[in-house]
Amino acid sequence: MDSIDSQRLDEVVRSNIETLCRHFFPAGRKEGGEWKIGDVTGGAGDSLGIQLTGANAGLWHDRATGDGGKFTKLLMQNRGVTFRDAVELIERTLGVSATQENSTTTTGVKQFGNVRWHQCVQRMTPDKRAELCTYRNYSPSFVDWLVDHQLIGIFKDKNGVGRWAFPVHHQGKVAAVHCEVPGEERKVWFYWPKLADLGLKLAPFVLGDLATATEAHLHESQWDLLAEADVLTFDQENQGIALIATLGSSNGALAGVVNRLSCAIYLWPQRDVTNQKGKIPSQEWLAGVRASLARPARVCWIPNLEPQKDFDFNDWRRRMALSPEDVAAIMRSAEVINPQAQDSSQNGAQGPPEETAEFRKLRGASILDYAERQIDSSKNLLGNRWLSRLCGGFIVAPSGHGKSSLSVQAAICWSCGRVAFAIKPAGALRILIVQAEDDEGDMIEMAQMCERLKLTASEQDLVRRNTHIEWVNDVTGAKFFQVLDNFLTQFPADLLIINPYTAYQGGDIRDDQLNNEFLRMRLAKLLNTHNCGALPIHHSPKTNFQKAENFTWFDWMYSMAGGASLTNWARCILVIAPTDTPGTYRFIAAKRFEKIGWRERECWFAHSVEGEKILWVPASEDQIALGRKGRNASYESLLAVIPVIDPIGIAKLITEAKQKLGIGENKTRQFLKVLLEDKKVYEHLFPRPRTGPEVRYARAKQTEATL
Repeated sequence: MDSIDSQRLDEVVRSNIETLCRHFFPAGRKEGGEWKIGDVTGGAGDSLGIQLTGANAGLWHDRATGDGGKFTKLLMQNRGVTFRDAVELIERTLGVSATQENSTTTTGVKQFGNVRWHQCVQRMTPDKRAELCTYRNYSPSFVDWLVDHQLIGIFKDKNGVGRWAFPVHHQGKVAAVHCEVPGEERKVWFYWPKLADLGLKLAPFVLGDLATATEAHLHESQWDLLAEADVLTFDQENQGIALIATLGSSNGALAGVVNRLSCAIYLWPQRDVTNQKGKIPSQEWLAGVRASLARPARVCWIPNLEPQKDFDFNDWRRRMALSPEDVAAIMRSAEVINPQAQDSSQNGAQGPPEETAEFRKLRGASILDYAERQIDSSKNLLGNRWLSRLCGGFIVAPSGHGKSSLSVQAAICWSCGRVAFAIKPAGALRILIVQAEDDEGDMIEMAQMCERLKLTASEQDLVRRNTHIEWVNDVTGAKFFQVLDNFLTQFPADLLIINPYTAYQGGDIRDDQLNNEFLRMRLAKLLNTHNCGALPIHHSPKTNFQKAENFTWFDWMYSMAGGASLTNWARCILVIAPTDTPGTYRFIAAKRFEKIGWRERECWFAHSVEGEKILWVPASEDQIALGRKGRNASYESLLAVIPVIDPIGIAKLITEAKQKLGIGENKTRQFLKVLLEDKKVYEHLFPRPRTGPEVRYARAKQTEATL
């Protein structure tokens, strides 16, 4: 156990006694050279005095009881803690150490303890905060947040000059400071004390929680890091982002800290010009980062607004009023780089032998040979080869609109040879559902739709033998495929349903390389091994700024979250699009419509709930018409607001069409004219005195009784 340096402890207390008094005994008050409190409980009063100045600073005396001693004794009585606990309270409050660490020299310990980081932070006065806002163009609220979290301060060097400083943490304490010395061209930085004197190694500056981050953003400079944090309003919310600065262009190797993470990695290099040594520092940094990475990353290039000089993220922040969307736009266009170890063509790096190094024989044939072959219908699973064995497709829908119940209903029907959602299976399919979102209660509730499907005894037997559901929410990536291989070995299936895709992909859904690895390498290998097909369930983007009403059929195939690599891999894509009518949905055959077996490119289905048992059913004509509001409305949509028997007048019809279909008078009259010509609607004439008959409209013909 580390021992306590009593001399150092006394020095720390004497030098910081007023700060300690204000922190531990806030009910007290300063009176002359003492801090006055009532007694050891810390209440208001003047019986107990703590000396603030002179050689006795830190000593206390209770005039009522005669008790007294060092500040640590008072803290022990006040908090009911041991001496060591009291020392740790003081250390945590001041950000210093008063212990002798067994792994360092006595000299190193004293230098370690001499960092009075709390004083550096206290020097961030309102004027200094305003100065930092001007210097780096940070927002005042963000600077306040940095100071409140003791992430920046002002260190006075040996000449008494204040320098912007950042804390260097070790074992939860501030061991040193990293200070900037402004230069004419590039900034010079120094550590105090020197890290080598403390036995410490250079470490990156980190903002955020690496353990829980879903994205890691790497910068060369902490100024750039803080500029991005300010743009992302890091002071206002926990965004699941960790920001890392390597503290210099020559320290790219520090990026290796991200190798143990499972999140997406984004690199933000500066846009440097050639220096006096003929090198470009940002390229040196990027090369060092890449050499240290053991996994793919994405390089985010900021716009080079000043090509004749060095330009970095903080400069970009100065030049423009950036928003999080500006950052997101750069991320979306980022280029993917592989670790050097995986790319032997880069800088002569020698990586491990490639997995495809084994000689691969040709397996295909000539075009004429294929023309002479018969299609193997045994490989078909759904539709007319809409989905076949060894292939996969996506079912896409927004979150919360019944993707899970859809997959369960499809599995029930296809497992006993029934048509589901107008898609015919090749036979009674064995189906394995692996899902992460629905617990046992949810599955029981959805499975009760079997009653509403009115399965025969033989169909029930097929469903019992041909379906299996597993809840898996503890693995992703490569480990997920190990689990799938185990499951398919125990339950050989024709069709694998994965719900949802994002639960198992293992990273950033926008990462094309990761998607290709999941789909084209791991999943393809699994499907070949077990001779089955796959339908991952996927969601559309959480925030979609595109207007879906303007989509053509080929737009829909790109409507899922992620990159185009998902669409390119998919053999087939079925999109479920909500309508303005709650519970009514358009099912769009976005890819391979000609093979699905539908007459039109879209079908309509709706939720039906009876006794808390949900079921997807074909939408009624009225539901379809109401779902096609406004621009998507057709003349048949108007049928939904025209009564079958009780005729409606033109004025009321126009009002109903506007409220329910979102169409105006002219379009209503045009649609009505078409319906009359097609004899889907008929005029009903009602005599009026001294004028022509009133005309109303209904879907049934007028009888003589109503003439």
